[in-house]
Amino acid sequence: MNKQFSAHGYCEIEVADNIIYIDAFGPWNEEYFEILHQKLMATRGLVDQNNFGVYLQPKGEAIATVNGVTKHTAFLMQSKVKVVAINLSECDTKFVTKDLCARIYTSCDIKHQFFDDKDQAQAWLGSFIQTVD
Repeated sequence: MNKQFSAHGYCEIEVADNIIYIDAFGPWNEEYFEILHQKLMATRGLVDQNNFGVYLQPKGEAIATVNGVTKHTAFLMQSKVKVVAINLSECDTKFVTKDLCARIYTSCDIKHQFFDDKDQAQAWLGSFIQTVD
């Protein structure tokens, strides 16, 4: 029996200067990742597909189900994202979330770094992403 659940967690997404900014409120289930992926697909025309990064701000209990992680990893394997900066300053589950994100991004061979400060995270992203004026 394939039972569909409502999404746990939600996200807010903005795009500026070839960076996708994601505020991700956890915890996250598989249905959350389906919504996240739809929103990310909608940003395709807003960034240079060969030169973009992600600023991720996990908030609250930023943990995920195994199926959600599997689905997200498969999605990222098809992505052309260059780098991901993860700001853990508003995350209640920093150690677990850091381990989770490191496993996902490492398995996808995506350059990533963890921060506790938005300005430092943005500066790091800027060193990899060329903005278009």
